[in-house]
Amino acid sequence: MTSRLSTGVPTLDRHLEGGVPAGALVAFTMPPATQGELVLSRLLAERHTLYLTTSRPEREIHDMIATRGGDVTATRIAPRDLVEQPDVYLDDVPDGGNVVIDTVDELERGGHDAYLDFLNRLKQQLETANAVGLVRCLTGSEATNRRLTLDRADIVWELHVDVEKGNVETWLVVPKFRAGRALTEPVKLELTDDVRVDTSRDIA
Repeated sequence: MTSRLSTGVPTLDRHLEGGVPAGALVAFTMPPATQGELVLSRLLAERHTLYLTTSRPEREIHDMIATRGGDVTATRIAPRDLVEQPDVYLDDVPDGGNVVIDTVDELERGGHDAYLDFLNRLKQQLETANAVGLVRCLTGSEATNRRLTLDRADIVWELHVDVEKGNVETWLVVPKFRAGRALTEPVKLELTDDVRVDTSRDIA
């Protein structure tokens, strides 16, 4: 049986039958105006993480997890360099750890074949290292190759935000789970300064 690696949120792990399978690639889609990074910071605190960022300074990555004690190697990288020379960066994926690409949007705007080759190389490296990969995908201006990202991902997490009658509700939908059971109901999250799961309708 494939080992499972924790998300850092125990209640969410139970919904996911123990966590994320080692070797899996997760596509995490979210609107840019959300607290979705809190979910990401919990994941980072669990294991050594190689964090490849196409947009933010390395310092911000370390600040994001400073209070959680995570071990992160953050590198700012040009999207084109990552697609054209993946081995230069992906060879450093830690055994049993995480690799995060934030965000993948600019990579998706390149050529189809080159981007597909990159995704396949990433998945191969995750399997070799028994690591978890997560690509952060912003919604609202999906790039040309977003469908390719979702197709090659083993697991898809979709973060949705509803604002009704003055209340902000955040839901995590898991419509795809290639090595497990996709969730038939959304998981309600409370994202303020931390991640809390609403267990009032717990299906676990």
